[in-house]
Amino acid sequence: MSLGGTYQDHYKDMFKDTLLLEAQQMGSRLEQAVMVESMEGNKTYFDKLGKVSNYIKSSRGQSKNLADITFERRQVQEVFAEFDHLMDKEDLIKYIQNPKSEVVRAAVAELGRRKDKVIHDALAGNAVVTTNGSTANQALTLSVAVNNHDYDSGSGDVELTTGKLKKALALLHTNNGISGNERLICVAPSDQIINLTTENQQVSSDFRAKKPLEGPGIISGLSGFMGIDFIAYDEQILVDGSADEKAFLFTEDAIKLGIFEPLTVEIDRAVERAGNPDILSVYEAIGATRMYEEKVVEILCNPIS
Repeated sequence: MSLGGTYQDHYKDMFKDTLLLEAQQMGSRLEQAVMVESMEGNKTYFDKLGKVSNYIKSSRGQSKNLADITFERRQVQEVFAEFDHLMDKEDLIKYIQNPKSEVVRAAVAELGRRKDKVIHDALAGNAVVTTNGSTANQALTLSVAVNNHDYDSGSGDVELTTGKLKKALALLHTNNGISGNERLICVAPSDQIINLTTENQQVSSDFRAKKPLEGPGIISGLSGFMGIDFIAYDEQILVDGSADEKAFLFTEDAIKLGIFEPLTVEIDRAVERAGNPDILSVYEAIGATRMYEEKVVEILCNPIS
């Protein structure tokens, strides 16, 4: 089979494939905890069907009561993150000799952290919701206070505790946030999660519902406790205007991540520069939104000193 173009073009294409293969092995911590969907065309939203109502028939021949159906549209803001690095010929030779370049790994790791920030913002912030032509910002509705002791005998402001997890789990159930076999995920600062291991109940296999899950940031020693997988995330954990930290208990279908442009690593020519030097580019376009307030519980925690 013959190939068109120059040898250098195909050589760089093959090199791009090698870089992409290696780069995809470095993902974010939170992507594994959400739904992921490819965004096609100019789509910038996810649709959701609201609850419907029924009526009780009271007589024979009764006229049908036609019900209205509510549709929601959750808007997704595209975030395009990019890393560009100008290379000389010596750099190019080094990249070709070592496709596992630390520069590439560092760039992909940074894009992974950006993806985590996008997901976390969707988890903790407002969702832009359009219902029947009206658009509004929808905040979280379920929360566990920093001094909650409904399920334990403690007092005062405390860190993440088993009692708080039980309260959050109860809120999910009472608000129909758990409707099937969805995975339950707790995202919290690492010291809050590790502090849970001080009680025998959490680390005992008698209280764990399933085999521990393995993945980036997952505290496998606690996975399965009350059916929950725990992911350590230490960015943007403080509550605005206070010293409290945030943890979240949610189901895997609560947040949706849209991929506008998948993670791409390429080497191209900078045609606008003299001599057309090579540029290493790493980029990705993504966006995320919260699909259900009933499936996310914010847990306020006293920082562990």
